[in-house]
Amino acid sequence: MNEYENGDSVTKNDDVAPKMSEKMSDKTEKVSDKKPGKMSDKNKTRLVTVLNYLQTVESISSSQTADLLKIEIKAANRLLVKAVELGILEAQGSNKTRKYSVKKQQVEK
Repeated sequence: MNEYENGDSVTKNDDVAPKMSEKMSDKTEKVSDKKPGKMSDKNKTRLVTVLNYLQTVESISSSQTADLLKIEIKAANRLLVKAVELGILEAQGSNKTRKYSVKKQQVEK
């Protein structure tokens, strides 16, 4: 640590790097603790609402989902993508025209 005449002190970069590295690894551990394939209770409730809506229509978009659930489009998109990853919904179309529908069950022979 360097001290100046006015009493202020500055930590050298060599001292900061290990501390920052520790903080970053703590944060990445927290992020990696989230299990893929898991869904919060709030999102489960939202998904049930979407599935109920999909009983009356063939498909739904992210913006329609956002309107239905009164949430941001980004949050709606994350919910729909997670449902696709879990095998509940399937996506059709490109990014802007993407629609989601209930995944059809495959019959085993």
